[in-house]
Amino acid sequence: MLRGWAELYTDPDPARVERAFAAMLQMKKLDIVELQHAVEGSGAPAR
Repeated sequence: MLRGWAELYTDPDPARVERAFAAMLQMKKLDIVELQHAVEGSGAPAR
């Protein structure tokens, strides 16, 4: 399991979990740092 994965998807705030899931669906390769940015609402840097 990826480090940080469980924290992103078990957050008690459903909006944060939704942002993480939405960001993940756009990725070809999972990037925990970008997912954390999405959860925080700061937006993931574009690649």
